[in-house]
Amino acid sequence: IKEALARFDFRTVGGLVGDKEIDAFTIAGTPDSVKQKCDDLTKAGVTQIIFGSPLGPDMVNSIRLLGKYIV
Repeated sequence: IKEALARFDFRTVGGLVGDKEIDAFTIAGTPDSVKQKCDDLTKAGVTQIIFGSPLGPDMVNSIRLLGKYIV
């Protein structure tokens, strides 16, 4: 994956990344499920969570939901 990323070969990267990696590095779902995953990460010792693009089909609403339910 690292070598393909260095070449900007995203097609190859896409073929190498599976569900396990996606689950390990992303948070997605309803506000309740996102809150639960954030809580689980915090309990496991994570001290910072970065929310960034993509934020779903409606970015403004996603940011509003993060502010209302998560932050």
